[in-house]
Amino acid sequence: MTSLDSWDPTKLLKGVSAHEVNLSRGFLRAQPGSWFPGMLAQWGALFYTFGVEAKVSEIKPVLSIPRGLPYAFGALMDDEPLGVFLDDDSARVILEVLTPESSPGASSVVLEYLVRRLLVTLGQSWSGPSLGNLVYDPDSKIRDAVLHGGIKLGIRVNQQTAIIWIALGPSLVAQFDKLWRKQEGSGAFYQGQQELRIEIAQLGVPPTEIPNYVKPKTVIDLEIPVNDTAIVRNGSKPLFAARLIDVDGNFGFEVLPGTPPTPVVPEGMTRIGIEILTTNLDGHVLAELQNGGAMFGTETPLDDKVSLVVGGERVARAKLCSFEGRFAVAVMAS
Repeated sequence: MTSLDSWDPTKLLKGVSAHEVNLSRGFLRAQPGSWFPGMLAQWGALFYTFGVEAKVSEIKPVLSIPRGLPYAFGALMDDEPLGVFLDDDSARVILEVLTPESSPGASSVVLEYLVRRLLVTLGQSWSGPSLGNLVYDPDSKIRDAVLHGGIKLGIRVNQQTAIIWIALGPSLVAQFDKLWRKQEGSGAFYQGQQELRIEIAQLGVPPTEIPNYVKPKTVIDLEIPVNDTAIVRNGSKPLFAARLIDVDGNFGFEVLPGTPPTPVVPEGMTRIGIEILTTNLDGHVLAELQNGGAMFGTETPLDDKVSLVVGGERVARAKLCSFEGRFAVAVMAS
């Protein structure tokens, strides 16, 4: 086999910050609507007065909000900044049903009133532990504030959609993150330290041929396209399929939805797993990784080395390469 090309994970894997990886297992998986039951019901009298049909079309946590939104309103949650932002189209949708012919000055007053009312509504409909004191702050320089996450709130108003972005400071994001992890972790079923094996392929090899496969300078065509997916195993059990990611220069993975593939090794053959790495983590963290989109960052630096593993034991190290668009490994000297 000739024309082996190097596999460079620093160029081929999606880069993700450690901040996003951490929030992926808590805050970013949360369902904010469950924390604010009846929020829209408190607007019923106002909607009825103006003949407005409204419903929540979307409410979800986000890592950040769009930059440069023209409408920005500041608030404080126990002295930490909180922002409410709208784009031009969303402001137009809201104003058309409430003050269709108002002047720009009057429109600003109406939007400020609605934001103030929204803050009160959020505080009154909150169903979790005490959040603290939430107050409108007209003097806030919200565009300059340090904001660590947000909530995207979509409101369907008379067949049009308005998007309201609620930007949150670090303490509030951390509180929401902790709350969701606590809710989800109540049914955790992994105890103590758990070993995970990150595997990109497997081979079925006649037992008598294993010495030839692990001989230095041997090149093995894995016969699968070069890609960024892997199988995460807990011991010999495949847990889930995952996408390899670059977490600030270290390997990480993002859990993919669905049941992982379980290719069968033909009878009489010995299974050789091609492993990127092994890592240990607490059982409660593994419990947080059971849903698609959850991410985990390891302490293993990105490189192109893999292990050939038989029965849980490493039998050779190899360099991961590509050959005509397929993965291949070149076995290294011990």
